[in-house]
Amino acid sequence: MPGGGPECGGSVVVYLKGDGDGRIADLSFTGAGDTISMGAASIIMQKVHDDNLSMAEVLDLDYGTFVAELGGEVVGSRTRNATLGLSTLKSAIRRYLRERRPDTR
Repeated sequence: MPGGGPECGGSVVVYLKGDGDGRIADLSFTGAGDTISMGAASIIMQKVHDDNLSMAEVLDLDYGTFVAELGGEVVGSRTRNATLGLSTLKSAIRRYLRERRPDTR
């Protein structure tokens, strides 16, 4: 799932593999951008891995809390850059869940 925009000048592609039971089986990313966007993307991917977060838990993560954990003084006015990885990860999870939803027609 690609993410990014001209306002932050960065781009991230998230590769997500679900286990079919709401858990993340594999997760990686590639990207280009400034230190804030790439560093924050790396940190959120590592957090998901280390804390063994479920897809639902990732979707519940708060952007403001994440920025505070990174350090508001480090992020400064580049909040959009800092949340690029988390935003793209959430989009990838939503897409995965949407595409895995059983057809009820």
